Amino acid sequence: MDPYAMANALTKLAELAKDAPKSSYVQRMFSSHPDTAKRIERAKAKADSYKK
Repeated sequence: MDPYAMANALTKLAELAKDAPKSSYVQRMFSSHPDTAKRIERAKAKADSYKK
């Protein structure tokens, strides 16, 4: 199991959202979720804690 999988997936989705029009499915999907950058930070921090 890769503890960084969630952070990596969120990073890829954020890249898709960055280039997507505001009315796209990707943008609408993220509009109802917490800030993606904060979610990525939190996922990386959790993954880092597994390494300890």
